[in-house]
Amino acid sequence: MAVVKIHPISQTLHKAIAYITQDAKTNSGILCSSNCAVVPSDADNITAVMRSALADAEVKRGVGRPGSVLAFHVIQSFKPGEVDANTAHEIGWKFAQKITGGEHDLVVATHVDRGHIHNHIIFCSANRVTGKRYRNPNSNLKKIRKISDELVKEYGLSVIEPEGRGQKLSSIYADAYAQHGKEFLRFAIDDAVQNSHSWQAMVDTLAESGVTVSMRGAHILFDCEQVGRAVRGKTLGENYTEHALHSRLGREAMSEFIVAKSLVTRVDDKRWQVRIPGKKPAQYFVVSDQRIIDHGRQMRLYLPASGSLTILNHRGQIAHPLNVEDLYQSFTRPTPIMSQHPHVRVERGTSAAQKRYFSYLDSKIESIKDDAATTSLLAEILRDTQPEDIPLAIESKLSQAHRRLNLFIAQRQKLIDKGQTVEGIDQKISAIQEQQRALLTLRKQLEKRNKERNR
Repeated sequence: MAVVKIHPISQTLHKAIAYITQDAKTNSGILCSSNCAVVPSDADNITAVMRSALADAEVKRGVGRPGSVLAFHVIQSFKPGEVDANTAHEIGWKFAQKITGGEHDLVVATHVDRGHIHNHIIFCSANRVTGKRYRNPNSNLKKIRKISDELVKEYGLSVIEPEGRGQKLSSIYADAYAQHGKEFLRFAIDDAVQNSHSWQAMVDTLAESGVTVSMRGAHILFDCEQVGRAVRGKTLGENYTEHALHSRLGREAMSEFIVAKSLVTRVDDKRWQVRIPGKKPAQYFVVSDQRIIDHGRQMRLYLPASGSLTILNHRGQIAHPLNVEDLYQSFTRPTPIMSQHPHVRVERGTSAAQKRYFSYLDSKIESIKDDAATTSLLAEILRDTQPEDIPLAIESKLSQAHRRLNLFIAQRQKLIDKGQTVEGIDQKISAIQEQQRALLTLRKQLEKRNKERNR
């Protein structure tokens, strides 16, 4: 089974090519092919050739408006475990040749760093022979899906087929996109973060890719036409929560605070003044508007965890410095938003019933693992803590885990910026997430026990 998506690139051509040709994702560039560069993973060379073709097309155009689309980005995803990397790359190359007629400059990169193998294809919108632009009407997606299906059939791979009368192919694809559509969102967000250093810059870059960002309660939502519905950041993974994205953008661990709207006032179009609750006479600090996100009933404040603030008194005079972490004495520390998909699972089973059965088994195994982790954690805490101090010990460990998690997430983004592998740091992030889940479970169990005792 191969799932296909296509979207235009209007501004970030070099960024997109540099992203898909990363050594860490393509087995050191071995899984890259191009018809316009001697070194298939050379993003600079490929971009230059494509821009040259676009310039030539403008010379040939003569009349009409200049084209706004620089290139098209196609992603072809395969069912986990169904195809090896070399075969997937071969299919991707043939697929790219068929949809472009072999007359567009292009690069094909096969990514093997996720739970499933997938191809990224970027091709120049200008035909190097005729100078005409590639047309991508709504009907084109159906056309290229058909080409992809024909290719995967040739290689003996499965193709999405309607299971019964009255079931439209579009609905079958929609079901298949439940996971593959999220891969598109992850790519768009990763690309935006890699090329941004502020929240607004990331939001603007995502908007160029057709992805909108919004807030609902404590959650960040991503929405785009390709996916068809809003997706919570936590469902994409631990690297896509609002807190994690701020750490990635700042390339350093960030501390998150819940702030009542009544405590926040505008200084100017770029700054906010925040009043520290419980201080008399009043004390304030000023932050950039990139540090505060409006969540409707409340605001979320993000500051460098290792940084400090200049506190002002009620007259606006400098009072004293304050470490960012000390703000937790006055502001609420949010409960960590846990990823719903901490591990990438390989889909098992062929029929719907088999898939449900294996999914049930996986959930039971995860539950047993969580129970074991919680029991082990409680034993560890009891070795060094008196029973009455367990709640404080849990909160302390949660705070430490949260800081370590965001530090690793920031370090992970730095590795991505350098094109280095993130496998090792992903394992550390996963381990911390497991510890957080065990701590939250233990806290919930203790709270439940205390309520029963107080009845």
